[in-house]
Amino acid sequence: MLNLPSPPRSTHNQKIEDIDNHLHQKLIHNHTPSQTGEELNPSSQDLTHIHHNQHPNNHPHSDFTSDLTDNQNREELNNINNINNNLQIEETENNNNTPVDLQEVDLPEEIKHIWEMIKTGATISGAGDYIGMATCAITPYPHQISAFQRFYFNWPPKLLIADEVGLGKTIQAGLLIRQAWLAGKAKRILILAPKAVLTQWQIELREKFNLNIPIYDGKKLTWYNCPALKVLGKPIIKTVNREEWHQEPIVITSSHLMRRIDRSKELINTAEPYDLILLDEAHHARRQGVSSNQPKGANQLLNLMQRLKPKTQGLVLLTATPMQVSPIEIWDLLNLLGLPQKWDLNNFKHFFDYANIANPSDSQLEFMAQLFQEVEKEFGETSAESAQKFVSSGSKLATKKILQALRDKATLPRKQLTGEKRRAAISIMRRNTPVNRLISRHTRELLRHYYETGKISTRIATRLVEDEFVSLTLEERKVYEAVEDHWKAK
Repeated sequence: MLNLPSPPRSTHNQKIEDIDNHLHQKLIHNHTPSQTGEELNPSSQDLTHIHHNQHPNNHPHSDFTSDLTDNQNREELNNINNINNNLQIEETENNNNTPVDLQEVDLPEEIKHIWEMIKTGATISGAGDYIGMATCAITPYPHQISAFQRFYFNWPPKLLIADEVGLGKTIQAGLLIRQAWLAGKAKRILILAPKAVLTQWQIELREKFNLNIPIYDGKKLTWYNCPALKVLGKPIIKTVNREEWHQEPIVITSSHLMRRIDRSKELINTAEPYDLILLDEAHHARRQGVSSNQPKGANQLLNLMQRLKPKTQGLVLLTATPMQVSPIEIWDLLNLLGLPQKWDLNNFKHFFDYANIANPSDSQLEFMAQLFQEVEKEFGETSAESAQKFVSSGSKLATKKILQALRDKATLPRKQLTGEKRRAAISIMRRNTPVNRLISRHTRELLRHYYETGKISTRIATRLVEDEFVSLTLEERKVYEAVEDHWKAK
């Protein structure tokens, strides 16, 4: 029942490859996939930098259109904008919702070729990797392109998008969904989001990525009402039972609904495995009483996600505030994505405790080095170029020796690190943790940079956030604590 191309066949021709190769080289020419995520992620110097307040603002794409794109180099796609003019089907001629036989519509060969390119070109490894992006309705920011590359070129994707509000986390998700669907990499996709934003997700994906994905509300599936459904003779609303709804290849549903014990069984026990699951507002998946000295077990949403972990290949978490109170919260989210074996909760906390000591002991340095080696084993080696910026002399040879010492099975080479080399080794390890490898984080400062470089036309407001403490009466305190206890119990 999807109003989008079916997962494409593997057949394609050289002309499609040539066109797409030309398109994506022009569109993406200055962006290369990031292997370690250095420039995309927060400093892991201390985890408190990930604790930010959220503020609503307009979507960054609202103030500019395609000025970042070289239109001259995209003229092959210009005809797509005119397809509706070549395929006018007046509603007055189809008032009874009788399906139109699209096989009888006579399209120019050029238009047919463009649609064939969109449908099958994404399956071409390399040349087709940007078909979804090149044919969507928005021009992505550079940081959104970089996030897409981290998703798509490290399939199956395991990443937490922690950009501040307004930097387009939904855009990044849409780029991945569209390309993965067209390429046939993801044939079953589940989007979990709070009930209040389900319609927003549906509209964003429909308007910006031409993906008409139904919302499941517990009783029925509802598609975005658009002329294409009438042309295809498909319903806008379809009543389904609990065994049917998750058979839809792509569906949006409420995380609040599915976390319920009686409903979570449908995903855990009945639904077929997914190729990709996305969880919006992922910080709601947390432990109960996390602010206390002795946190309790996982809340219902975190429990659901832990049980869904083996039922999906790819998992994308989206939240502007992955850590609100305690480092335990961020560890729980990263653990959903997959942490190296030695990075259990205690070691996770000890690593960052030691990393913030001005001069850790030999045993503490050795502890950090063992965890650093686990990170490289799981996610790949740290490049010498990225490590070199932490070496005060900037020497390639000194950087190489420090990395060799950190990777050595023997402890002696690390004990021999002194002074600047020791401090550089600590900085390198601190910037190469699961936090860096599994989180992509950008702030509003990036939008200011876009404004300064002329990529957007609207100045970004500067906000001053201040904490103000409110004194409560005894009666007010009782009510406040009762509400808090009720929320924690959920």
